[in-house]
Amino acid sequence: MARALQTCPESGKLWALAIEMEPQSTRMRKCTDAVNRNKNCPLIFMAIGKIFWEEQKPLKARKFLRQAVELDKDNGDCWVHLFVFEKQYDPLALNKIREEFLEAEPHHGELWCQTSKRVENWSKRNLEILDLISINHK
Repeated sequence: MARALQTCPESGKLWALAIEMEPQSTRMRKCTDAVNRNKNCPLIFMAIGKIFWEEQKPLKARKFLRQAVELDKDNGDCWVHLFVFEKQYDPLALNKIREEFLEAEPHHGELWCQTSKRVENWSKRNLEILDLISINHK
């Protein structure tokens, strides 16, 4: 991973993966390094949000997951993580997230594309795909 980050220091995807692979004791330092290298990558903010979610720090997790969505409204993966998070911590916020999601109409993201491009899902609308992924995720 260190060699990959040296070769592609601006890659948000690599930084997000590095954050997730980092031992818990040094994760925050890796998060800081990642944000300093790439301040506008939603994947990095999503990875940081997932860490805070895992550590049961919902206010910080929400902040970073929201930031990921704001940075790239077209990334369905960011929406899925925010949706699943709010389903766990604030179910009353789900309607607002659904409205924002419908307005954004995301079409990208690794998990999003894997699910939306399946033959059995070709006729489903974005909201149905969001619900489908959220049931099977986290």
